[in-house]
Amino acid sequence: MARQKTFEPDEALDKAMRLFWRRGYHATSIQDLVEATGLNRASLYDTFGGKEDLFLAAVERYLAQVNRARLAKLRANPSPQSALTGYFEDLIAFATGEGRHLGCLLTNSAIEFGERGEGIGQRLYGLFDEVEETLVGLIEKAQALGEVSPAKDPRAAARFLLTMINGMRVMSRVKSDDAAWMRDAASGLSWLFGEPPRGSKAV
Repeated sequence: MARQKTFEPDEALDKAMRLFWRRGYHATSIQDLVEATGLNRASLYDTFGGKEDLFLAAVERYLAQVNRARLAKLRANPSPQSALTGYFEDLIAFATGEGRHLGCLLTNSAIEFGERGEGIGQRLYGLFDEVEETLVGLIEKAQALGEVSPAKDPRAAARFLLTMINGMRVMSRVKSDDAAWMRDAASGLSWLFGEPPRGSKAV
């Protein structure tokens, strides 16, 4: 009879995800993962496979817990301008609070793997495409509502926002100046939507 697992795989995966998030893929060894999760090597391999399999599972966990929740919140808001304002406020709050110096697991990993076209690199860049498509749809909706000028190219605007978002995530690993984040976000959103009303928040 096969022995039953005496641990929670999701809990172990959360610990592995946080370790990869802090250290990166290449700087994290199997022994590091054993110590972080509290599992022995046999249990780790039996449950998750090799290091690459575990990393991809951690990325999926991150998507479920962080990335897709934010994208769903973006899509649910009837006002694209309000949705993006809230999105940037959330990024700033996380970067200057509990996520201080962490950045984003996806952004960090994309930088680490560079332009690799297969395996992990291919999966990571596919995820950025998903975010871009969400932003394109949001900008097209904003144009239909009169929140964004029809003269703006939705694809180019989405890529501009994606670049700004990832830039903020990279800089959040070394800086945590709230006022600076607010000003930078306001500048990008003003380019897209126009100047914010007087008396409104910076983002």
